[in-house]
Amino acid sequence: MDLASNLMQIGFAAAVGFLWVTIFYRSGSLLPCIITHSAINTLSTFANKTGLSMEKHIIHILIMIALTVSYTVILTKTLPKNRCVNADDDAEQ
Repeated sequence: MDLASNLMQIGFAAAVGFLWVTIFYRSGSLLPCIITHSAINTLSTFANKTGLSMEKHIIHILIMIALTVSYTVILTKTLPKNRCVNADDDAEQ
């Protein structure tokens, strides 16, 4: 049970990591990433996972991963790219 649970947590952490990279890349600000991280931590505090069987726990994590990946794809398609220009880019032009 510990191995499967750890693998699911790694999958969820990777999916959420891609979500935060997308949010940061598109917005250019770390604040939305901090807010979503706080929301996930707060919501997980209130989650009662003690009564879940192994199958239900795996299904729960897979649903969370699917939602996170879906949201990342939606953000990638809808958010505008960050328009910040580096000083190196100005020097080359």
